[in-house]
Amino acid sequence: ALTRFLVAVRLTNVRPVGNKPWDFAIFRALPVGVFAAGSLCFGNMAYMYLDTGSLQVMKAGTPGLLFIVLVALGEEAMSGKTVFLILCMVLGSILSAYHLPQASLTGLVVQSVSQLCEVAQCALVQLFLRQL
Repeated sequence: ALTRFLVAVRLTNVRPVGNKPWDFAIFRALPVGVFAAGSLCFGNMAYMYLDTGSLQVMKAGTPGLLFIVLVALGEEAMSGKTVFLILCMVLGSILSAYHLPQASLTGLVVQSVSQLCEVAQCALVQLFLRQL
């Protein structure tokens, strides 16, 4: 409804997705939605196994993981300083999660899957927005 309003008052334009909207839906929108759902599902499931503090410590490593994936995909450039800071973030999160008093292996795995889904979702959105 908001998009239709913005188009109606001529504040924005909407481009058609092309001749094959099913290709867009299946190969672009669906994977992003699946990873978003996975992030939400596994992220909520992790609360059954880990306490809130533990999850927040683990979530601190997500931006570092996202940067590593974007560098691997060629979307971001890496410098020595950036590598050092990313390693500090990720290793700090791993060490903190490893030494949690009530950490369970199941909870760590579930939260890691949630983070990987979130990283995949963000990376796909970045790739698709770049192609627009």
